[in-house]
Amino acid sequence: MEKFDLNRRKFLGALTLGTAHLMFHNPLYGKTGRFTSVDPLQRVALGKTGIKPTLLGVGTGVSGGNRSSFLTRQDKALSIATLRHAYDRGIRMFDGADTYGTHGLIAEALKGMEREEIVLSSKIWTREGGIPEKERPDANIVVDRFRKEYNTDYIDVVQIHCMVDSDWTDHERRQMDILEELKVKGIIKAHGVSVHSLEAMKAGVADPWVDVLHARINPFGIAMDRPDPEEVVEVIHQMH
Repeated sequence: MEKFDLNRRKFLGALTLGTAHLMFHNPLYGKTGRFTSVDPLQRVALGKTGIKPTLLGVGTGVSGGNRSSFLTRQDKALSIATLRHAYDRGIRMFDGADTYGTHGLIAEALKGMEREEIVLSSKIWTREGGIPEKERPDANIVVDRFRKEYNTDYIDVVQIHCMVDSDWTDHERRQMDILEELKVKGIIKAHGVSVHSLEAMKAGVADPWVDVLHARINPFGIAMDRPDPEEVVEVIHQMH
């Protein structure tokens, strides 16, 4: 394989991370510990889940959909080298999703690494579109496939992806219950939601089932659940 020289500029350029993806724990599961520093590689606790990712994680869903994303469309060797470079620089949080098609890339990039050092997250898709199949199998079937794609016995965080309705906790209750069963069995360590509206975010904050909430926020108001970051921050504060 060609040897890649990935400096910081090339690394950030390859990732093209225009939006920050942050995970927050639900306040109903414990008090919030403040970050001890601004070190992006510090380990931070996600509530009482027992999971401690690095503050900075790698998302793999840029221009993602239908099991395709920026990382799957560019040169595979470069994508794997980019993910491995993130690991070599100290990042231990890697996020995928069924819609991104990146589980295999992440698994290959992290092959041979200590599993316990890495936090792997992913997201199941229950809505229409988004993935090639029309069928929407239950979460246990989907998570079993995720584990094979990630080449791991367990996944740290599994979330229900792209919730926009204020009543998502009602129509997704079956999958929520199945994910709870998977957590009891140790197949996943925590479950939660990835929200794409402020209304869905508020519903997630209010439901004790949500261990971890995946919020979209950045100082530029790009691809967020409200154009004003302060509106998102106000809801985030309700979780703390």
